[in-house]
Amino acid sequence: MLIAIVDLHMMTGGLAVIPHYKQRYGAGVYCAVLSGEDDEATREVFCKPFPTIDLRRRLTEVALALRVSRR
Repeated sequence: MLIAIVDLHMMTGGLAVIPHYKQRYGAGVYCAVLSGEDDEATREVFCKPFPTIDLRRRLTEVALALRVSRR
């Protein structure tokens, strides 16, 4: 089970690392892309604003789902 939290504008490119993780770990990885950007174009692609409590809830749900799928 792996959860990858990547920044959209990290040095290697947040979106560029997702195919790498998916190829390496397949369905055993969940990738969450975060961004500090708050312009209109970014808000069209990402849910903004995204409260911390919602992020925690979704990551917990994913972790539990990944754990169940590995059994």
